[in-house]
Amino acid sequence: MTERMLQAAELYPQPDFDGKLSVLDVGCGEGGTLKMLAKTYPEWHLTGVEPSLAEETDGNRNGVDFRSGMAEQLPVDDHTVDLVFLECVYTRLRDPEKALSEIKRVLRPGGKVLLSDLYARAAEEYVSARFTENTAGRCGRTAAEDVPSCRIGRLPMAAGFLREFRSNGFSVLEMQDISGILPGYVGQLIFEEGTEQLEDTLGLSLDYLKRRKCGYFYMVAGISELCDTVKFAAENSRFYKKKFKGMPLAEIIGPASIVKLPFTTAEEVRQDPEELLCVSPKEIARVITIKSSGSTGIKKRLFFTAEDLEKTADFFSRGIRFLVKPGYRTAVFMEGPAHFSVGGLLKEGLAHLPAETSVYGFIKEDDEAAAQAKDADTLIGIPSQLFRLSVSHPELRPKTVLLSGDYVPESVIQHIEAAWETTVFTHWGMTETGYGGGVQCTARASYHLRDDDLFIEIIDPETGEAVQDGTYGEIVVTTPGRKGMPLIRYRTGDLGAMDAVPCPCGCLKPRLKKVMGRIADSVRLPDGGRLSIEMLDERIYGISGIADYEAAYNKQDHSLTITIKKDSAAEEDTVADSVRNALQSFAQAGLQCRICFGEFPASTGTVKRRLQEG
Repeated sequence: MTERMLQAAELYPQPDFDGKLSVLDVGCGEGGTLKMLAKTYPEWHLTGVEPSLAEETDGNRNGVDFRSGMAEQLPVDDHTVDLVFLECVYTRLRDPEKALSEIKRVLRPGGKVLLSDLYARAAEEYVSARFTENTAGRCGRTAAEDVPSCRIGRLPMAAGFLREFRSNGFSVLEMQDISGILPGYVGQLIFEEGTEQLEDTLGLSLDYLKRRKCGYFYMVAGISELCDTVKFAAENSRFYKKKFKGMPLAEIIGPASIVKLPFTTAEEVRQDPEELLCVSPKEIARVITIKSSGSTGIKKRLFFTAEDLEKTADFFSRGIRFLVKPGYRTAVFMEGPAHFSVGGLLKEGLAHLPAETSVYGFIKEDDEAAAQAKDADTLIGIPSQLFRLSVSHPELRPKTVLLSGDYVPESVIQHIEAAWETTVFTHWGMTETGYGGGVQCTARASYHLRDDDLFIEIIDPETGEAVQDGTYGEIVVTTPGRKGMPLIRYRTGDLGAMDAVPCPCGCLKPRLKKVMGRIADSVRLPDGGRLSIEMLDERIYGISGIADYEAAYNKQDHSLTITIKKDSAAEEDTVADSVRNALQSFAQAGLQCRICFGEFPASTGTVKRRLQEG
């Protein structure tokens, strides 16, 4: 278990003191974890804190510094620790909030908390029980106090752990169910001691644990930069200095207070982007200009430091490990190959796996792209272009494909998987998120988010109020840790929902459901319904013989013109009839559908595809 947590925390920065890591095990017991670490990493500085430690055992033993103390008052100096272990301890703390405050005090910048504990997968009000004298002493309570359960302590659900850590200034980087290791351990205890002894050890009946669907998990957490970034922006950006004037920023301590701040809109960013800068222009590594899809025609400019974009490369190295394996050859058909382009950042991130990556830029000629993709294990590109490539060159056989940069229709996924006999993954991100946002794991369900760099809310686009998990609304983004041009509660215009159901891969953190396109890019039909390019994509890309298409809506006569680029072998009449059938429900709503065939420039990926208005 300890080894798994250390592997999950592999991204902590190298310490600057003689190449050693400083490790603190809170509630270390007899020091089993620390003794193991002392053998494996003799150069590390190891400290164990245990409340019931006898005075004669205080001090350095076998390379471990044992100290008597409590989690709520750690006998450790400020900012001296790189890793804090909390193994089956956190749920038994008297004052978790105070303990987390102490852990923040002793952690160095970039330090991590490695926690493992039992949790409940079924909701139920906890059952009060009294601690025994022995357990009370270990947990810092008196025997007379009523507390939730006994030796196990509280038995929260995963959401409870997340809420407590986040509200106390931590970012949960990883939270993984590992209940599969429990049966062997529990079975051995029952075999050796019997069920009665096991229940006495746990302090709860096995029946109660069964009803609560007790599981086991580990968590990797770090100190969140969310609140510091808000204050940094308020102090260094002329825009946020005005926007937050008179607000009690000193009271900003966590997500609950962040959501009380006003929104930042795309229009505000367009009007004077330099006002949002928090650093000198000399520190900006890249300025990205986004063409407006709205009626104003004003372009949006976003500024990033090298450090901001390096974080995206780091996310790519972690997030794409599910589909790019060490040694894979990857062909990237997105912007590049400049260092701070999407392709450049993918190449840098994948080099850590390691994987061989070639960046070719957006697809202009299918035959040329097919030659470049011929020997690749993984292809990465925008949905419409890789769809077109799968139609023109079905002989390609990549092991995996990643679609990104625009809405991904299910019909496109199905076609590419069938044509290339491959597995398709999808990614959500936008320029405002620094390109990277969230990516699917092997379960290919909702997107796993880069939680250390993004704080995401889902709001009702009309009222601005938060919606319940699972309900679609507008995605709002805050960018913790960003230096060049932080965005605070930025309304993206994208339509998404949070998925709080644990992922089949074992991840217990909420994820982002499939993003359903941009709210503003839909049009209202005569019957009051809506029409968007995403709705058309789902219907049209699934039709045999279509390589690509464009759509334009004329609001004067409520007509829709579909221009189709067909596969050379397809018959126009057959394709046209299939398109009419696919759009029949819109025709019944009063929409006139016109179909024509022709050539048009391929989407470059610099602007998301949208329904043109005539």
